[in-house]
Amino acid sequence: MTKDMDNIQVNQVDPAFNPVQDQDLDIYGEELKKYTIVDVDVHVDDTLQNMLEYMDGHFKKRLEAVMTADFMGEPHNSLRNMIAHVSWLGAAYDKHPRAKLATKEELLDRMKYGIIDYSILFPSELLPIGYLPDPKWASALASAYNQYMVDTYSNVAGVKIAIIVSPKSVKHAVDEIERHSSNDDVVSVSIPDVGVNPPLGDKKYWPIYEAAQACNLPISLHGIEALIHDNYPLRVSHFPTLMQVHSMGFPFTSMLQVMSIVCEGVPVRYPKVKFCVMEAGITWIPFIMYRLDTAYRQYRTEMPALEAQPSEYIKEWYWGTHELEKLPKKSDLNKLLDLYRGHDTTMWASDWPHLERDLIAGLMYYDLDDKLRGKILGQNAMRFYGIEK
Repeated sequence: MTKDMDNIQVNQVDPAFNPVQDQDLDIYGEELKKYTIVDVDVHVDDTLQNMLEYMDGHFKKRLEAVMTADFMGEPHNSLRNMIAHVSWLGAAYDKHPRAKLATKEELLDRMKYGIIDYSILFPSELLPIGYLPDPKWASALASAYNQYMVDTYSNVAGVKIAIIVSPKSVKHAVDEIERHSSNDDVVSVSIPDVGVNPPLGDKKYWPIYEAAQACNLPISLHGIEALIHDNYPLRVSHFPTLMQVHSMGFPFTSMLQVMSIVCEGVPVRYPKVKFCVMEAGITWIPFIMYRLDTAYRQYRTEMPALEAQPSEYIKEWYWGTHELEKLPKKSDLNKLLDLYRGHDTTMWASDWPHLERDLIAGLMYYDLDDKLRGKILGQNAMRFYGIEK
């Protein structure tokens, strides 16, 4: 008898953990205390309403209008959803919705566990800044966000800040880097890797890298939910489920930007700039490295700026683990790290408090010796961000 595949019933499964809690830290508490732990991808979601006092005139009114939107019972959290293609909204939220936005108080409560030593704060609501068609609006939001974060989180024990810049306004991005680079708690420049056209290796962005090098600030490319689609560099509306879009969106956009930056010779022109990728997983890294090496042998004349194979530059990049893929065997993570020299460049990233976040249990599952576990949990991040304990 043939099953009616179009009418299969799926019972919804509630998430195991409240998204603003970390019960798995209790499970591994004693074992984790021997490590310096840095969570390199942490978000607070209550930034929009707090940014209002940092804006004025037309843009303040525009932000006030954004905050009147109420999405799934979550007012003040609608910028991403207003930009997103409406046809995906149902699929994207066919999961238990967040009970509330993560606030500064909840972040500090998380830090009080005494297990996570440092949290690197990345934008949440401003991740789609690359999509905004008005460069002045994007710049105003970036300035307000950065100043609010610096005012609110500077000198908070264990908290470090990644400021955001809009690729659509390069001069403004340079100004923001120079403005905040003297703050010891600002440890990175965040650039969204989606909605950026042309890709980030293009010459128009080189002043950003020049400023980052001069100010000794690493560049972090942060992914944005695949819900926001059908804009450069993806055309994914033909996929019928968000699962398919989500699975490919993050790594595909990251691969494109890594390829662009490396093949356009940015690491050669600005050798002191450190790069990392957030929120794309790690299994794709060997693929793009060795795929580009193969092309390099065939099209060497198209990459005159490179002094070595692309993989040699990519090996210097750093990588946040989120979303850490589930490999078949506990020994497989070590093998994967070997392929891209990831023992010294992989950093634990949770994406707290978002629903798809990685519990620390995901990393603890794999067979890693104490030295390597210590590197991934904190030492690599301390080096990348220049944090001195």
